[in-house]
Amino acid sequence: MQVTQPPLAPALIAMTGLQALVAIALFAPGVLAPKLALSDNEVGAFATAMFATGASTSLYGGLLALSLGITASGWNGIFLAEVARLAPSGRVAEATAAVLMTSYTGLLAGPSVVAGAADTLSLSYAGLAGLTVLATLTLIGARR
Repeated sequence: MQVTQPPLAPALIAMTGLQALVAIALFAPGVLAPKLALSDNEVGAFATAMFATGASTSLYGGLLALSLGITASGWNGIFLAEVARLAPSGRVAEATAAVLMTSYTGLLAGPSVVAGAADTLSLSYAGLAGLTVLATLTLIGARR
């Protein structure tokens, strides 16, 4: 089964448009209304249009983020189920606590380590990629 990736251009165009709308909505009423002699009703209609556009765009983006967040969080349950299955009888709590502590320590310390490890992010990411390859090779070697 071949998985196709969605096109990136529409998402970039939508986000660019949304940012432009936010900028217009923030600055236009205060800056342009006095210069154009817009009435309160006209400024209110403009603000309502900006809200409606932003709300509908945000709803679509929010639903997309929700669906991606739900699927990205699913690995945790599968991971813990596997740890519990492989743990010795009566030691499931210890095993799951140990892997969660290790996982969340990395989650908390990782950004600081990446930011401070090298002068550029590309070197930090290269280091992380190297560690990932090393861990993968270690796991492959352990299976044999």
